Amino acid sequence: MPDALLWNLDEAARQLGGISIKTVRRLAKSGAFPLVKVGRRVLIPALAVTNWVNHTPQARPAQENEKCHSTNAVTSGGCASPRQTAENYGKLLALPTVAKPRNTTTPAKRNAGDKSN
Repeated sequence: MPDALLWNLDEAARQLGGISIKTVRRLAKSGAFPLVKVGRRVLIPALAVTNWVNHTPQARPAQENEKCHSTNAVTSGGCASPRQTAENYGKLLALPTVAKPRNTTTPAKRNAGDKSN
């Protein structure tokens, strides 16, 4: 049985294997264990956390020869490259292709003394 009757969120997070305080709050909000307010402090009963850990299904250990199902999956559809995707997307949308606009800057003004045509 734990020494302290109530844990603050930091201690509960540490006791649960170093998870974040946000995760502790999320678990409490989901009903995994109750929150107790003492004055302004929010505390968690240590016994409730211990019971929750004891009654939570344990993760199944991975087997060495177990195959990953996604390695044999055949990919279907899609494009090989982002450029090919963009080209196909443009064709599907029937976007008009427009030539690049010409340089629209005006030529430099001729000098007043320049008589070349």
